[in-house]
Amino acid sequence: MKFIFEKRASIIIHNFIKAQRVDKPFILPSNICPIVPSIFLKLNRQILFVDIDLKNLEIDQDMLINLLKDNLGKFGGILWTNGLGSNHSNEVLFKILKSIDPNLLLIDDRCLCKPSFEFRSKFSDLVVFSSGYGKYTDLDYGGFALMKKEHKYISYNIKFDANDHENLVNSFHKAINNELKICYKDSNWLGSNKSNLNYNLYKKEVLKLAKKSSNHKTKLNKIYSKNIYKKAQMPLKLCHWRFNILVNNKKILLKKIFLKGLFASSHYYPSSKLFGHTNCVKSTKISNHIINLFNDFRFNEDMAISICEIINKHIKVYGVPKIK
Repeated sequence: MKFIFEKRASIIIHNFIKAQRVDKPFILPSNICPIVPSIFLKLNRQILFVDIDLKNLEIDQDMLINLLKDNLGKFGGILWTNGLGSNHSNEVLFKILKSIDPNLLLIDDRCLCKPSFEFRSKFSDLVVFSSGYGKYTDLDYGGFALMKKEHKYISYNIKFDANDHENLVNSFHKAINNELKICYKDSNWLGSNKSNLNYNLYKKEVLKLAKKSSNHKTKLNKIYSKNIYKKAQMPLKLCHWRFNILVNNKKILLKKIFLKGLFASSHYYPSSKLFGHTNCVKSTKISNHIINLFNDFRFNEDMAISICEIINKHIKVYGVPKIK
């Protein structure tokens, strides 16, 4: 496979899709970060969101396979994400997808996973990792990918305006907070003003920070796992990127957390809903209950212990949801 290195992982996805000149719709998970659909809309590509499996928060495989079989040759590709940064292989599924439609472009988006320069895939056309802000290894810049050698890749000159990027992100927040649909308007939000990136230096930085991040995450995850009521915890395989819990009345809990000077995130508002597509019921259900607890360097052990106490008091009053 061919190695690709850019200033942002989103630039890699943009350049790859544009270079392939595929005009058929792409399938995306309904719970994908809204930046990803924006890449496709920037390229004037049609997208279709597919709902998730509640067991792993990934595209429902049965739903996906049936969709492809019922619409042979009508899709250009699939962008797949492992649930909450889970590290498992997708080779068995991707082999099935390629057997249904050999021309499908399969993008394995591992931007929430632990970066791996040794990753290999027989069926993925593109495997993408990120070291950007908020990712497993947070250098606040950088992305790399492995691509099948037969594919074309062009590093396009993409104009960038930091204000445009900020405005796009703010529009996401505003729409999510008010449960409104977003009307995408193209701007120069995608590029980057960073330059003179050195791959060898970058790789050393990623590997060094990945090891530190892994140790820190393990330490904080042990605190969360030991102290938070088990019934609220998501499986540990879904807690690499952040430690994830499911609670009732999550807005009330988040308010309590912030009032105590701590913080947590409420990600995973369905992009399918944000961009006005078909309502994906399971993504919405998860979004209503999931809270991401930080296990990166923004949080320390004392903060983790304190937030556990707040969470358990909340659960005693409001309980946890039954997600099926």
